[in-house]
Amino acid sequence: MSKTIPLNFEWIPTFDAARVYLHIGGVHNHHNARLNTMERGADGHWRDTVDVPEDLRASYRIVPVNAATASTTEDTNSPSFDLRTRWMQLYQNVVEGDNSLEYRYPPREPTESGRIVMPAAPAAPGWETGDALTQWSTEELDGRQVYLAGPADATELLVLFDAHHWIRTPLDAALHRLHAAGKLPRFRIAAIDTAANRVAELSRSPLMRSFIADTLLPHFPQYSPAHRVLSGQSLGGLTSLDIAIAQPGLCRGIVSNSGSYWFPHGSAQAGGSIAEDLHNGAAAALAAADTRVFMTVGKNEGMGMEIHTPAVARELEAAGVDSRLEITSTAHEMAAWEGGLTRGLCWLYS
Repeated sequence: MSKTIPLNFEWIPTFDAARVYLHIGGVHNHHNARLNTMERGADGHWRDTVDVPEDLRASYRIVPVNAATASTTEDTNSPSFDLRTRWMQLYQNVVEGDNSLEYRYPPREPTESGRIVMPAAPAAPGWETGDALTQWSTEELDGRQVYLAGPADATELLVLFDAHHWIRTPLDAALHRLHAAGKLPRFRIAAIDTAANRVAELSRSPLMRSFIADTLLPHFPQYSPAHRVLSGQSLGGLTSLDIAIAQPGLCRGIVSNSGSYWFPHGSAQAGGSIAEDLHNGAAAALAAADTRVFMTVGKNEGMGMEIHTPAVARELEAAGVDSRLEITSTAHEMAAWEGGLTRGLCWLYS
């Protein structure tokens, strides 16, 4: 059990809010019917004190809403009520917090109030506040938009799923900083846009396997398998390992953050269908191909991920795959995945 440190949060009203929600990734669960709320003091300010794990790296959100929005948000008996939809709709009400306070940092995404980095938080190698966003070019390959960044003469190729997450970050600056420090070679980045049909494309899809092996990688013939890395988070993390299983030796290794190893939904087996395939010979094939696998999972991500990911890790370890699993006090969000990606890359190239 992680030790905790109490953190104070305050919102000074700029309008007459009926409710102010406070959500900290890895601490609160926005899938709960009742969201965490701040209390209004006699001075009209809204406050809350939260015991935060000392190893947390996460976003936080302060969400003041008017009476009408509060009523809709809390009407759990409505036939149209959906927890995910409710949460996404609240994003438009997020306000920035006081990030001059201890352990608080500016937001990196427009839907965040800020970031929290506690004293024992997992490292985020290369990432620093204030870096300019990466400049991307785009190409269309087989009907899919691919975002490109990094030097064209880089020695390594990093393939990312869910480009819509990464194009809003200074990823190339983080990788360049690690290269300058002698911790990584230089990377050409190819981030695949999967937003339009994400669930179908990233659910162990034969079409995505074919796109990577037969279209994307041949587009970069200068990179041999030893110089390729596949990485993704959530369903993208599942897909990274799925593609490596489908064609052992396709890449040097994978970085899978918060992989959706519960797939298919409702699977009775810990680790889902991926763990079953690994047990039935796929892990041995990865070991024979010298494929390395780095995985992370947060303790409070939900969907049983803290059970499914270790089950996958056990199958890899049993077959002798060079693999590493990190279990951290993080949530299902970019605040965790940014550092997870660069930690994974540093491990793959160590």
